[in-house]
Amino acid sequence: MIFVFLNPHFPSHCHQFCRQLKAVGATRLGNGDEVYDQLLPEIHDSLRAYYRVEVMHDDDALVRDCG
Repeated sequence: MIFVFLNPHFPSHCHQFCRQLKAVGATRLGNGDEVYDQLLPEIHDSLRAYYRVEVMHDDDALVRDCG
């Protein structure tokens, strides 16, 4: 099972859902406009990978990163 989270830093409690998915073995990917180093450590720990895009409204970039 693969879950892609858009802007996993918003709302601030979203990482809890990612953490629970990690506990059951799901693959968790994040895609957002925040710089990776500025994400909370809890988000780092709960995602397998994070892909940054400049603008969240750029559908082509989002789809490309999810590929």
